[in-house]
Amino acid sequence: MTTRMVHALIAATTASTAAKLKALAARVEELEAGGVRYAGCYQRALVYRRGSVTTFAGSMWIALDDVPTGVQPGSNTAFWQLAQKGKSPKRVKATEREQ
Repeated sequence: MTTRMVHALIAATTASTAAKLKALAARVEELEAGGVRYAGCYQRALVYRRGSVTTFAGSMWIALDDVPTGVQPGSNTAFWQLAQKGKSPKRVKATEREQ
């Protein structure tokens, strides 16, 4: 292999690597720009996108993947991860409410 061929191979590899790095840098910038996407309280009629954050039953949940409608947080570990566990709601007896 001649010196000229080696230089051409190195130049081609460098150009290919530079293009891949540029694409990855753009992707990282896009991901970092999004930040946390709080979607409010969980609503079963909505589709949640990967990375969406919602609250359900006093806890905060993160969508690990695109979540189809009706899949409640905590019901399927393939779709939801608990981020912050909330306190259990205090149950009030009917007699206490009437006072």
